[in-house]
Amino acid sequence: MKKLALMTFIVVTFFALSAVSASAVVNDTLKVGLRYGSTALFSANLENAVGEGYEFGYFDDEREFEPVGWTDETTISMTAAGDIYMMANGTYSAEVLDGSYKELLGSWHVQLDGYDSFETAQEIAWELGGYPAWIDGEYVVRVGCYESEDDAMYAAEELGDGYAVCSSDTGVLVTITRTSEVLFEFDADGDLNLGVEPSGKKTATWFKGYKYPGSFEYLRAKGGDLLCSLHLCGRRQCLLIYPFIQRLVFFIIFNLFVCLIFS
Repeated sequence: MKKLALMTFIVVTFFALSAVSASAVVNDTLKVGLRYGSTALFSANLENAVGEGYEFGYFDDEREFEPVGWTDETTISMTAAGDIYMMANGTYSAEVLDGSYKELLGSWHVQLDGYDSFETAQEIAWELGGYPAWIDGEYVVRVGCYESEDDAMYAAEELGDGYAVCSSDTGVLVTITRTSEVLFEFDADGDLNLGVEPSGKKTATWFKGYKYPGSFEYLRAKGGDLLCSLHLCGRRQCLLIYPFIQRLVFFIIFNLFVCLIFS
């Protein structure tokens, strides 16, 4: 009975470590779920291992990536827009976990409309201390992350332009990891999902302790956390085996340790 229980534990552990959700190949691109269901994330980090910087955009019905912005930063975080508490250790939370926090990125902003390109919006944003955003298919500039509508309205008066807006419950905010510096905001009212494609001919990106090829997609249901998927095209699909090997090595070491305990 003891051996049967041990073997059951080992098998369950293996499948828990190696399980991913994969959809059918479309246009030579495989979509693999990395975080979904109960494993969805309020905030997700990426770090370039090979390559430098990222493009922001979305994936169309044929899984072609359509860029709408970019950054040269190598470590970025995608977070569900709204009130975001940055803790002392640089992590992001939807609530105050230990009674204190380092900074609040509020859900209210000053918005300026009418920009025809990412570059134009980014240039104005830099001048005003704000950030470019792609909202419902339009480029806008947002300034500040305020706690209340009154604060945003007052800031708009001080700025002499713009009006107060609140991030919606389908928005995704992109920051430099472990900082309050906002790089970009994406919101298509749930019709499109934020895509992040590492820049460079050959790329590899750290995500949750594993190094992945390919591009990333972040789906946010209304008011929910982020579901993360990996997009792999062509020969890159075979590279998905590397994170699996990492999990397998961990599985072997972990279960050898368990066997020693039960022996």
